[in-house]
Amino acid sequence: MKRQIAASLLVIATLAGALALAGSEPMGRVLDAGTLHIQEKVESLYARGDYRRAHFIYKSELARVGDKYAQYMAGYMYLTGTGVPADQARAAAWYRLAAERGKPEYVAVRDELLTSLGDEDRARALVYYGELRREYSDVAVALRSVLESAAKLRTSEEGPVTEQSLPLFVVDSGAGTTTLRRESSTRRQLRHRYEASLQYLVQHLGSTELQGTAPDALDDAALRRQVEAYLNETDLTRLTERD
Repeated sequence: MKRQIAASLLVIATLAGALALAGSEPMGRVLDAGTLHIQEKVESLYARGDYRRAHFIYKSELARVGDKYAQYMAGYMYLTGTGVPADQARAAAWYRLAAERGKPEYVAVRDELLTSLGDEDRARALVYYGELRREYSDVAVALRSVLESAAKLRTSEEGPVTEQSLPLFVVDSGAGTTTLRRESSTRRQLRHRYEASLQYLVQHLGSTELQGTAPDALDDAALRRQVEAYLNETDLTRLTERD
């Protein structure tokens, strides 16, 4: 199912090259069946006019996993007062989140709305954006992904090999030794998710000491502190993370 994005501030209209589901999560992760089901469910709710439930799902379930369309829709519904009280400043904050990867469609609506705001609303939007960024930005999503994947990798045990869980021999190097182990497809997916999310943080935090850190060696508390410092130190008056 393809998703459309508004072409103006007040009316939903089709844009050329409507956004597809692929790529709605950071680090190039493939959307799982559960997330796809939630996306379809929320679009059905919106189409039926159940706006309060739709906004809750966009904000609480999809935006939290880095779904930029959901972040855009959370803002759009604030802008138009659809299912929530109208609030242009909150809308602008969500639009900034949706545009953080630089996708032209989201950048366009972000810039249009920010330009239309008065000084007071722009100041409020900046405060709201700072709050949202700590929970919903790609860096925050990547941190959760690393910590959740690491925790599962530390505790998961290999199950029986089936057609869906074929053997894979992986080289583990550490403490001067090299061993081989068999890895199920489930664990392999967790490991790939962990590695991709960790690499994303390495690039954005500039923390090369994290490169290649194994789940068992990861200092969760230290990583949280690094991400918190990054989120607190970034100049929020810039419209992009990489100016």
